[in-house]
Amino acid sequence: MRIVIAAWTIVLAAGAGALAQDLKDSRDHPLVPRYEGSEIIRYETQEFTDYRMMSAPARNYGGLAKNIDATLPLEGRLTRITYRAPAERSALEVFRNYEKALKEKAFEAVFACAREQCGGRNFNHAVAQGALYGVFGEYQAEQQYLAARLVRPGAASMSRSMR
Repeated sequence: MRIVIAAWTIVLAAGAGALAQDLKDSRDHPLVPRYEGSEIIRYETQEFTDYRMMSAPARNYGGLAKNIDATLPLEGRLTRITYRAPAERSALEVFRNYEKALKEKAFEAVFACAREQCGGRNFNHAVAQGALYGVFGEYQAEQQYLAARLVRPGAASMSRSMR
């Protein structure tokens, strides 16, 4: 069985205004449609790598390294897509839309949490590394997270993270 990893993040637009176009050479993942009106603002793929998916709250300050016991180690193809959702939509509305879409595709939840249940700031420091830290590092007020997997012959497991 081949393992595929995808991480989605959703950013609610801070203000009103027209959405820009998607990031050049980016595209949606074929299994899960984007939330209507969202735009891709960060996009990354790797043919084969390792990835630590959060599978429990991040209880310790110090990023991913201090919360390894709260992760599930995965390896395979990695796709990370960061969307900016329409400003007039709440984080919970967008999250529930993706949660429903994943269930309809027969994904199973591995771990889910909201706000402080996730570990608050510690969770963000564990998952929002590199360029994503500037977007999510200190923002957990509307945080929603779901790690889910799909296992089927010839396909893969997938994780999804959202804040």
